[in-house]
Amino acid sequence: MQTVPARIIVQIFTKQVLDSALYESTREQMARLLAEQGKRLVDLVVDSGPAKRDPAEHPSLVRIARGEADGIALFSSPVRFTPKKSADVLEKHLSGPFVLLTAAELADRGLLPGGTLCPPRPGHARTEAPDEHRPLWQAAQRAAELRAKHFTLNEIGRQLEVEGFRPPRGGQWYASSIANLLRKYAQSNQGSTLYSEQHPQ
Repeated sequence: MQTVPARIIVQIFTKQVLDSALYESTREQMARLLAEQGKRLVDLVVDSGPAKRDPAEHPSLVRIARGEADGIALFSSPVRFTPKKSADVLEKHLSGPFVLLTAAELADRGLLPGGTLCPPRPGHARTEAPDEHRPLWQAAQRAAELRAKHFTLNEIGRQLEVEGFRPPRGGQWYASSIANLLRKYAQSNQGSTLYSEQHPQ
């Protein structure tokens, strides 16, 4: 049985319209069921819109890429027991009535927009098209290594650019974006001491 991530977004694909009362009761029920397992519902997303062809069009995937949740549970309503052909980049991974995907699995499938701090699992190659930029998790790891050597935030940004790392939204690295990258890296590694706000900028 697959382990449920600690923080999860539940996304329901449906053509039905859920009124606010039904949405709230569904959300409360999901939150209670997850809390009983020691997990936390980050959000309940009801997707009844048109197919999205880019992961960045799915707010749930953007939030997972930012580190706000550790995975996603996908449902169909009404319940489907056989896969549905879908042009939607996320819904097409719904191979039955329910699918659970961790952040690592989403990263493996190229579904986390703007890169991710989550490295690919051993033995799993990413399936997205080759990217001209190096993965964000590698940039975060490299930034943490440089910070441990007492590089300033601006020096880290310049070094990442030299080594071919680019920010998720393009442009250049700023001290604030490096600090944010390091903070998320430390959080993703649960208590890493490589980042300290005491270091000079």
